[in-house]
Order: sequence, then C-alpha cells, then structure tokens
Amino acid sequence: MNNIIPIKDIQSLTLEQSIELFPAPTKYNHVPNVKFEKHPRWIEFKDIRVIGTDKNIGRTQEHTQGEIQQIKESFSNGVQTWQDLPCVTPLEADNRFSFKQVFGYGRSESLEGLGLTGYWFHILKPVDSYTESWVSVLENLDLSPHFTQGEKLLAMQLCRLVNQGKLVNDEDSINAELQKMVSNITKTSKGRVREVVFTTNKTPLRYTTWAEAKVSQWLREDAAITFQMRGNFDKDREKYGFVSKNVQDPLHQAIIKQAETGNKSYVVLHVNAPNGQGSLTKLRMNETKKLADYVAAYKKLGLKESPLEILGFLYQDNAIGFDKERIEDKRYLVDVNGTTTIK
Repeated sequence: MNNIIPIKDIQSLTLEQSIELFPAPTKYNHVPNVKFEKHPRWIEFKDIRVIGTDKNIGRTQEHTQGEIQQIKESFSNGVQTWQDLPCVTPLEADNRFSFKQVFGYGRSESLEGLGLTGYWFHILKPVDSYTESWVSVLENLDLSPHFTQGEKLLAMQLCRLVNQGKLVNDEDSINAELQKMVSNITKTSKGRVREVVFTTNKTPLRYTTWAEAKVSQWLREDAAITFQMRGNFDKDREKYGFVSKNVQDPLHQAIIKQAETGNKSYVVLHVNAPNGQGSLTKLRMNETKKLADYVAAYKKLGLKESPLEILGFLYQDNAIGFDKERIEDKRYLVDVNGTTTIK
C-alpha cells in the first residue's frame, strides 16, 4: 500500500489495513497504567468531546488558525501513513459524546475542515488524569520547535501536577518524575525545567548553590563574617581574597599576587550540588586534595610554601526533610564536614 493515501480514500480502509498502517503507539509504555487498544477505530467527529476537555494540557498554547491551515495543506496532499494518528479515550458517563480527545486536536480540526466527518483514532483505554496528561504532553514534545517549547511544556506539566497534589513538591520527587518520563533529554534541558518548577512552586531545596552575585548578597544580608573576593585585598587578614568553585584558578592568581606583592591569598570555596555518586563532604575533600597535590608538585619545582589557603566553604546543606542536626549554619563558613568554622 502507498505511504500516502488520498483523503477521499482514507475512510475506505479495511480494519486489517488500518492495523497494518497504524499500529498502536509504544512511546508511552513507560507512563504508568497506559494501555491502548490494539487497533485504531474510525470515529465520527460528532461523537468526540473536544471543546469541553483540558485542551491545553498537551501544549503551551493552542494551535493558531495559521497553523491549522498549514496542517490542512499537508493533509490535502494525502494522509502520510508514517505520521501518528490522533487519540481519544472513552467517556463512560456522558449523554452526548462517546469519546474525548487526548491529543491530535490540530489534526482533527484540520481534517474536519477538509470535509471529513470522521477519522481513524488510537484509543487510549480509560486512565486517571495523571496518566492521561502525561500522554498528552509526551505526544507534543517532538512537535515543539527547538525543544525550548518542549521545556516550557514539561515545566507546565510538572507545576500542574504539584498544584494538583499528584507530585510531591520536593527535589527528589520532581527529579524522579523527570527521569521517569523524559530520561532521554539533555541534562541542560532538565536543569532548566527543574529551575522553573522549583522557582514557581518555591520547592524546598536540599542544597544551596552559589554564584558571585549571590555571595555578595549573603555577605550583605546574613553573614556574621566578612571576607574579600575577586582578588581584593583583605586588610584584616593581610591576604588577597577569592571565591571559587575550584582551587586551580585562585592558586594561579595567588602565585601571581605573591610574586607581585609578597602577600599570600585565601579562597572561599563552594561545590556543585551532589548527585547520586557523591556528597558535599566528598566534593569538598576533592578540592582540598587538589590544592595539596598542586602545591606538592610546585614545591618540587622550587616553591617554598603554599601561596593560598582555603579559608572555608560556603554553607550548602539545608537538610530539609532530612536530619535537622545536619543543617549547616547559614551565618558562617564551614569545613569539609559542614562544621562551622569562624575565622
């Protein structure tokens, strides 16, 4: 059979032909409780509830009429059999309609606009709103341009689930949901989606992460200590001060500063939020070890003593929902174990 079927011939397909051309979708199999009927059905549009459904769940915004016209033009050349069918699910308690639309709103509207009274649909067996919403969202991710719309759609879905009480508003639950539903998207995309969801829902964060501007805010507002950054001179300590996520750059700057002025330097460190393979203590210890290793290597080349010391680490472990005894003091610097150190 041809890969493109004229619109006028689409209704005349036999059930066997429709099964061969349009097998039940499998890309939603990882969504809990998803089950599709094994074969598509021809369904009249008049039997499908569309306007009264949560039509925007699967998209950041509805199709414009310009987009509908583009879809109509595509279908006017024939049905491309490699494209997915739209989808409906049975309505068990509706006196007027037998089904409601799940995805493919634009396709259905375009086909009806071309004069068809119905079309072939995949049938999603009745499921709860959580499962149905994920099917709608996942169907549209591949269609969203440049995936920036896909990121917005994922963030919108996760926020909706949090607001409905179907997803716990904490980091672990939101991260697990993303991994379960869209494990194939990049870490960068997941990070942007998480940031939107965390910010929108004021999600309690287990770990604080830092940037230079945020350190400046902390020193102004909450810190009970002072130190310098950006290589500025600390008159009290008689050293130059740096804030960094690694020891390499401050060490290089400290060597230059000492060569120029005779004064040593210090660095206040912070690290990435731990993932499943690490901990704050381990990440912090990695930086202290790096500094020791670098200094040992430089000493072999004639360096007499280290030009850089680690003043301490910025607090990062909020221990929300965990062991409250482990919450790091937000007024001071801490050591590798999160214990307050006052200097």
